[in-house]
Amino acid sequence: PIWSSWMRQGEAALNAGKDERCVQFFGCAFDLAVLLVDRFSAHGVLDGQRHSDRLMQATMKLSESLARGGYLALRREYLNITRQILHREQQRLPLLADRLPPLDESMALTLDAYSHTIQGQSARRLAQPRLN
Repeated sequence: PIWSSWMRQGEAALNAGKDERCVQFFGCAFDLAVLLVDRFSAHGVLDGQRHSDRLMQATMKLSESLARGGYLALRREYLNITRQILHREQQRLPLLADRLPPLDESMALTLDAYSHTIQGQSARRLAQPRLN
């Protein structure tokens, strides 16, 4: 329930255009998903959802939020962390390795194409004076 709550709150912040806030919620959801995979395995199920699916959803939402904020290197770092976790899970349970969801390269490429537009928006935002 905590993971789902953070994902919902992150989605609401994303829709409201609150980039830093959605990174916080999606980051917490990502951390919890990593803890679940580390503690139980990527194949573990809680509340009808596999831990690997939670990890993938949190990774994609977090990486989208980071791209919106212009944090492209950090976004790539989280994608790499997820790849490493899934690789480690393949090594830990080789008989179940084919059941792990692959990190979809097309989603990463989509985010790269998307981040080019976002990067321009971030540069304009940095050029504007801050009021607070």
